[in-house]
Amino acid sequence: MPDDVTERIISVIAKATKKDVALITPEAKFEQLGMDSLDGLTVVSALEEEFNVSIPNEEAVRIRDVRQAVDSLKKLMAESAGGTAPSSTG
Repeated sequence: MPDDVTERIISVIAKATKKDVALITPEAKFEQLGMDSLDGLTVVSALEEEFNVSIPNEEAVRIRDVRQAVDSLKKLMAESAGGTAPSSTG
């Protein structure tokens, strides 16, 4: 079951792209959802507004699916809260 951040991101993507939220899963790739680069920019802008963060351009171009969006947003929120992103090395 998706966590709150994932559910919010899925909701933002659905609204920004006018897609049915039921079609968007954490594993969904933007290409599979029929999203083009303009949709990607719309989604990034909507995510920045929803989560009150600034997604750097170099990070935004790497986001190609819902999971990457979730991971990037969680990292940015942790950094903006004064913390650091969880390390995968422990």
